[in-house]
Amino acid sequence: MEEKKTIKISISTFFLMLSIIAICVMGFYIYKLNDKNTNSSFELNGTYEWTNPYGEGIICTFSNGTFTLESTWNYKGTYVISGNKVILKTTEMLDKNSNDSKYVPTSEQEDEEWTIEDNKLIRDIKQDDGSVTTQILIKK
Repeated sequence: MEEKKTIKISISTFFLMLSIIAICVMGFYIYKLNDKNTNSSFELNGTYEWTNPYGEGIICTFSNGTFTLESTWNYKGTYVISGNKVILKTTEMLDKNSNDSKYVPTSEQEDEEWTIEDNKLIRDIKQDDGSVTTQILIKK
């Protein structure tokens, strides 16, 4: 008669295989969660505004890939959404106080990068002295 062949697996080998499977499953769920957060699509159609304590402020309107920003100058341009960032490229600037003054930015001008957070836009402005001013634009 033939003897039955049994495979003996030690308890440590069993737990090793179980932990490898658990790590793979957790890695898959973390990947999916991260992928969902980074590829979120934000819609910016609408108007956002910021006002300082003195009543001065800016109004920025987004519509179908273009924006207008009203402050001391009126800016017009295009924007692209990348993750939770909005990259604004200014194509035209008009002096609000003069109908004749028009400025078209050069290609060397930096694009502005704003952050989207909970239906708000966060704009960090670097000053000449190196300090940063933060404006939080809230949807109207």
